[in-house]
Amino acid sequence: MMRSRKKNISWYLISDYLFSVTGLLLFSNYYLSAGSDKVSIFRCLALGLVWIILYAFAGNYNQSLYEKSRLNEFTSTLIYSFLGSFLILWFVPGHGSFSVNSFLLYFALQSLLVFLGRNLLLYQVKIALEKGDIVFNTLIIGNNPE
Repeated sequence: MMRSRKKNISWYLISDYLFSVTGLLLFSNYYLSAGSDKVSIFRCLALGLVWIILYAFAGNYNQSLYEKSRLNEFTSTLIYSFLGSFLILWFVPGHGSFSVNSFLLYFALQSLLVFLGRNLLLYQVKIALEKGDIVFNTLIIGNNPE
């Protein structure tokens, strides 16, 4: 029972990385028409690590999945996707010129894809809790005479 309860936060990290790279590839291929050459793919893989570092500094990987709230995760994802999208489009060369349209598209892709992955994992945890696959030992103390 204890093994199933300790859902590793690494699934969260892997999900964030995969969806960040997917968002970068979609943005590069369809908006920037960068193609799928080796340099473009390597850049997307490297920038996926930048996203992981940003989310790690934000503290997204400190709590267990059982302690996370979907609303808090949505808010956190929006805030740090906004910040990261701005920084990546402003400072990383090869993403074309910075424009409001490119920023909004990349921000929407990044935040929606990353939240999709996070929400799927948190939904699996919720289902496991509701089914009783995961239980928490509790001790209820009271002084009611009945």
